[in-house]
Amino acid sequence: SVGMMTHTAGDPATLAPRGRALAAAVDPALQLRDLRPLEAALAVDVQLMATIIGFVVLVGALALLLSNAGIYSAMSFAVSRRTREIGVRVALGAGRWRIVTAVLGHSLARIALGVLAGGGVHLLIVVFFSGEGLVMWQSDDMGAATEVVGSPAAYLTAMLAVCALACILPTRRALSVEPTEALRAEG
Repeated sequence: SVGMMTHTAGDPATLAPRGRALAAAVDPALQLRDLRPLEAALAVDVQLMATIIGFVVLVGALALLLSNAGIYSAMSFAVSRRTREIGVRVALGAGRWRIVTAVLGHSLARIALGVLAGGGVHLLIVVFFSGEGLVMWQSDDMGAATEVVGSPAAYLTAMLAVCALACILPTRRALSVEPTEALRAEG
């Protein structure tokens, strides 16, 4: 199957009989079928690409949701396991702000390390697979550099927010528990 495009000044349908006659003159076995305007031919391709992009976005959003849910549950579990420690600190007279900063500092340090490692790996992959390499960072067109950095930065910001929330909520619950109950809890 061979495709051919022609540019006409008028209605493309008026060109069809003349095109068929020319094709038959060159080779009687050559048949022109499926004559349609370029816009109609491109509309099919555009619709197909829109469907594929929609599917990719849906799968990406689902992956983002599942990864954030997994990270939230893992971080929340790790912080909630420290209920006994938090109870001991409260019983010994530590201030709430000091406890929160201790719990968040430890958890956020791990999160920041993971975010930096993930961002670095992403940057290496982009530089490795781009034909231009690091040249794109030196070009005047900042659109490419913004696209390369903007999307992962938004994702990493969302991950930091989810992880911070996963640390804050169990810490608040642990701080609301009486120190004697926290000491009785299994650690």
